[in-house]
Amino acid sequence: MKYYIKAFILIIASQWSMSIFAGGAPNCEQDSRIEARTFHKATTMAVKVRNYLIRSKARVALVGRVGSDKRNRGIKYTHVGLILKDHRKGRWLFTHLLNSCGANGSTIFDQGLINFYLDDLFSFDTVVVTFSPQLQDSIADTLHGPLVKRLHNRKYSSLAHPFNPVYQNSNQWALEIIAASQMNLGARATRKQVQKILKTKGYRPARMYLSDFEISAVESIPNVSLNDHWMSENNQGGFLWVSAKSVINYLKKTDDQTVIRKLSI
Repeated sequence: MKYYIKAFILIIASQWSMSIFAGGAPNCEQDSRIEARTFHKATTMAVKVRNYLIRSKARVALVGRVGSDKRNRGIKYTHVGLILKDHRKGRWLFTHLLNSCGANGSTIFDQGLINFYLDDLFSFDTVVVTFSPQLQDSIADTLHGPLVKRLHNRKYSSLAHPFNPVYQNSNQWALEIIAASQMNLGARATRKQVQKILKTKGYRPARMYLSDFEISAVESIPNVSLNDHWMSENNQGGFLWVSAKSVINYLKKTDDQTVIRKLSI
């Protein structure tokens, strides 16, 4: 009986993980064939984003997408990536961190506009955030340098603590790249240094409240961990983590030329 109960909890936990935390990880079990309707939507959204960026004369922007349905948590955009014009690998490319197939690791990807929207998304809504030319130039330099990998921690947790470098989630990597670029940190910068800067500049993390069942279920989910947190966080409104919205709010707070544009099809 204990075996069946444990198996049931594992199944529920894995489904819960995908619905609550999935922010951009490729679905490694999905059919490699893409429906024509999905491809058309992805292409349409990619063209909208490109055209908006061209009109805005942006060289770099932060873009958010809706990877999964988290409306019951008050969350719309689940995953952000940085898009760069004239990337050394192509005209317009996203650089972003993705969880490796639901496991506890991650990889940094360079993807074209269409591919960014072909990742089994819940809806084709997106948010494009542009900011000052100075910050754009600084982020572009960072994305072409060693900090891209130096500020990457392969140990992934969807609920990685914003001020603890033990784990990292996708939005957190983008946030730390932005913060490092703002301060023009050298090539030897560490995540601890960047997180200290985020505290100093008033970054406010999001909170995710978990029920007792959800906390127990985390033990069976490879890409979610709570051992970098204090359990008291949950009693104070929820576990601290880096959401897409909190990254956008940080840009609004620290760059007075931040412009937010929502696009949909």
